[in-house]
Amino acid sequence: MFKVTPMKKTNWLLTLCILWLPSPLLAQSCNGVWSLTQLNNGPIEFDKSGFAKIQYELKKLRSQRGECSLRSVRLKILNTLDKNGPYFVNQSQTMLTYDPKEREYLLYAKYNSPVRFYLVDPRAKINYAAKYTVPFIAKLKYEDNPVSTLTSTATYKIKSFVTFDWSGHGSNIHRSATGYSWQLGELHSGKRYQADFMIRSNSLTELWVKSRHGKLINTQNPDWTITYQLTVNGIEVSRLHRMTPIKNYSRGQHTIPFLLSITDNTNLSRAGSYRDELYIQVKAIDPIF
Repeated sequence: MFKVTPMKKTNWLLTLCILWLPSPLLAQSCNGVWSLTQLNNGPIEFDKSGFAKIQYELKKLRSQRGECSLRSVRLKILNTLDKNGPYFVNQSQTMLTYDPKEREYLLYAKYNSPVRFYLVDPRAKINYAAKYTVPFIAKLKYEDNPVSTLTSTATYKIKSFVTFDWSGHGSNIHRSATGYSWQLGELHSGKRYQADFMIRSNSLTELWVKSRHGKLINTQNPDWTITYQLTVNGIEVSRLHRMTPIKNYSRGQHTIPFLLSITDNTNLSRAGSYRDELYIQVKAIDPIF
């Protein structure tokens, strides 16, 4: 009888320890209960800030007898130490609290409710138009104490963009609702005018230019004209009302000089106001994804 009593006490103590230790079986039972899904898979249109935002949803797929309720979620981007690289924000566009030691972001999650968040690429506008991948993990800690990990790879495509603006060099350039107005002032034979414009793009860009008349037309009488020569980046623009290909520009910023020369004898021209219109086509080429 004295030998049986310690055996019962040992069993009771052993059972007590098992109840207080986190069970690996419980952690395994939470596998597959939560899913991590990327919600936008098409080419990304970055916002005015130039950032690309890839939306994710963390969602519970099935109930597990009240278990596997979230206590906290930590997100960690893999394979990067770049401080200016991608990061996470919540549904309200507020950056998540960052733990620099663990390089993890704390995502607020409440029990069994789905939660959405964004992976943000702050350099989308200055990156090449291309396909990008960012691997990361989500560490899920449950109310029951075990932890499981979900892995994901954010895959997104940055679309091409291009802007065409006056560089600030050149006189009498005015912005209008439909483009730019180039005021030449008083015309003289042989007079030269220059205005520089600028292309900014994240991909290969084509530039084409066409003049409406190929000459300056009197606003009162279209039969009265003054001829001119226009070169764009050293390429003479056709006077035959057709698009002239100027150049293909690589990604980045490029200054495009427009040089106009009066070729007529203005001493023989009728007095009055003259004008012509230039059509400028700038096309950013989307990469083959």
